[in-house]
This record gives sequence, C-alpha cells and structure tokens, in this order.
Amino acid sequence: MAALIGAKRKHGGDQPAPPPTTTTSTAKTLVVWDFDWTLINENSDTWLIKQLGGTEEYQHVMSRRKELSWTSLMAYAYERMTTGTTVTGQPKCTPEDLASCIASIPVFEENLTAIRRLGATDTITQCCVSDANTVFINSYFKNKNIASDFAELHTNPASFNPDGVLEIRPYVSIDAPHECSVCASSPNMCKGAIVEDLVERLGPFERVVYLGDGRGDLCGCSKLIGKEDVILARLEYALARAIAAANSEDYCTLALWNNGKDIVRELEARHVL
Repeated sequence: MAALIGAKRKHGGDQPAPPPTTTTSTAKTLVVWDFDWTLINENSDTWLIKQLGGTEEYQHVMSRRKELSWTSLMAYAYERMTTGTTVTGQPKCTPEDLASCIASIPVFEENLTAIRRLGATDTITQCCVSDANTVFINSYFKNKNIASDFAELHTNPASFNPDGVLEIRPYVSIDAPHECSVCASSPNMCKGAIVEDLVERLGPFERVVYLGDGRGDLCGCSKLIGKEDVILARLEYALARAIAAANSEDYCTLALWNNGKDIVRELEARHVL
C-alpha cells in the first residue's frame, strides 16, 4: 500500500515514527468497525427503504442517485417515508416503525459476540465509523445491548423533528467539505481523518485494527501503517479489491473475511480477542 499511503501516523514534529514494538496482552488496541456490510450484514439505508417503503419507492429513490450525494439522497428518502409521501402513498413511518425494522437487520451473531468480548477488555478501545446515521446505529446498538461497548460513534447526524420527520445531515458540512482526494466520492466524510483523530485523542495505541468492506473505508485503512496493525477487509468487496489493486505489502497486515466466524478467527489468531 506504499502508493496508497502518503501520510504517516502523527508522532510530533518531523521526527520519524518509533520502531514497532511487540504486542502484548497489556498493549492498547484501537478497533474500528464500519457498520453497513461489516458490523451488520446489510446496507441499513437501503434495507429500511425496501422493507418499509417497498420496491416501487426504492426504485424511485434510486432514480435520483445521479442527482444527489448519498447522504442527501437518504435525507430525501427518509423525509418522504416519515411524512407519508411515498410513491405508493403508504402511511408515514413512525420512529417506532423504524426502530422495529432496524432491530431486524441481518447480522452475523459472531460479530455481536466479538463486540461484547472486546468491550469487556480493558486494553481495547472500540469505535464505529460509518456513513449511515446516528438514529439507525444508536437504535441498533441499543436493541443489541452493545452501545456501552463502543467508546465513540462517528457517523452522519440525524434526528426526528417535532412532527416525527427524520432529518439526516452530513458528517462534514457541505459549506466546508473535506479536501481528501482518496475520499472524493464521499464528500461528507473522510474516514482517514477520523482514524487519525481517534489515534491522536484516544491513544497511544500499540496497534489499530480496522474492519470494513467498502471503497469509503480505503482512506481509513491507509492510516494503518504499523507492523502490528491489521486491516480486516470483506472478501470480494470494494475495499479488498482496492487494496489488491494497490499491490503493496509495505505497511500493515491484510486479512480477508467472509462471515462472522472468519472475523472471530482472525481476531483470536492475532490475540485481539
């Protein structure tokens, strides 16, 4: 990933990074989870539209994909669904309707077990970095009783207004977009900047483990440069393909996974679990 990774983790001034140390049972580890297609086995944004709005509404929303950024598109979709203005004229979705549907999103049960085990380990700091939104993720975490296992959640802010309309806003204001070229397709969020901030504020860490699947995770993974760091990329998804295309082994370990059992096995093999 040498061609991909230009920035080094901050160590202060222009001094080179210290040599890597051997990870021990007392070493601090940062574990970063993506949400859609990683922590859960679905895309929460589109899952809820299909389940609650139906195929016609989903097709209508996707017909505007080229006009709007993804976050703006989801804001449009859920405003329609929570005001009852869908193609089929269904009654508006209430916060309770959304919460019930969110709870049913498919997941590898091993992921939830791993999260709880990691959350119970003093040397692990667990964070979620996602392009979904706070309403969906907080509701899911609450339902699965894993909210306390995460130190921080970084995602698009969302809330219900007094009329029960779900309003979704971008993580980075459209008036002050990030300038990361790697994240050009995701103008509302640079996961690399978020990972750097987590390391700087919550560290120091002996290693960072990043679990992801999509192209939007690539910049976050580019900040993992230590020999003890590990990228867990979902097999045959965009992140794994992008890293393979970079064709470099100069930075951290890459492990591929296809299900929750794979994730647990990889975490245990590296003594994270």
